[in-house]
Amino acid sequence: MKPTQIAPVVLTATLLVCSTASGQSDTNKWVSSASAGLTLTRGNSETLLGTIGVASGRKWDHNELSLGADGTYGKTKNQTTGQDETTAESLHGFGQYNRLFTE
Repeated sequence: MKPTQIAPVVLTATLLVCSTASGQSDTNKWVSSASAGLTLTRGNSETLLGTIGVASGRKWDHNELSLGADGTYGKTKNQTTGQDETTAESLHGFGQYNRLFTE
């Protein structure tokens, strides 16, 4: 059996990390997370998709702050021509500040 006749194999990995500064109250610390993913398929087509993201936030008194970024990249190899084609490509970032008037 040829490798191209085998059903596509999917590999997905996700990493989640949460970190906070110790010694601070629960309402006055940074909370952060990071994630990464990889999808790889082989068979009638060869595809690769990778993702990564980070986010962080902090709440104190009457203030809230959120920051984050993520990106995606994917490509597919055309079996007929042997050329690679980019199928996904994005980069996104955000920031948000909230001032609370009441608790």
